[in-house]
Amino acid sequence: MESNMWASTLIGLAFLALVAFTVRLAADHEDVEQLWSIVGLIVGVAVGVIPSFFFAGQADVSEKKAQAAEKKAEEVEKGARGLALEVSPARADTVRQQYPEIFAVDSRG
Repeated sequence: MESNMWASTLIGLAFLALVAFTVRLAADHEDVEQLWSIVGLIVGVAVGVIPSFFFAGQADVSEKKAQAAEKKAEEVEKGARGLALEVSPARADTVRQQYPEIFAVDSRG
């Protein structure tokens, strides 16, 4: 996460440098519209890339969390199945009657 912070800081500083350079160039240039038509494309791409960078980082973090949660759920399910094998049939029927929502089939996949 610390490397992501450094990358974020570097991107922010680079963007500020681009804006400062553009303003400085515009101050020395007589035809600001012509300058903006040249630099506007670069600024537009930079403005589009910055959020993409941050959202991609968030997506990676979310995917890792989802994979960890899925792995944990599989481990819990495996433990529950193992425990179920140790329960007597009479006790299993009692539990099924007391907690039918646990044994309901989920069709969501």
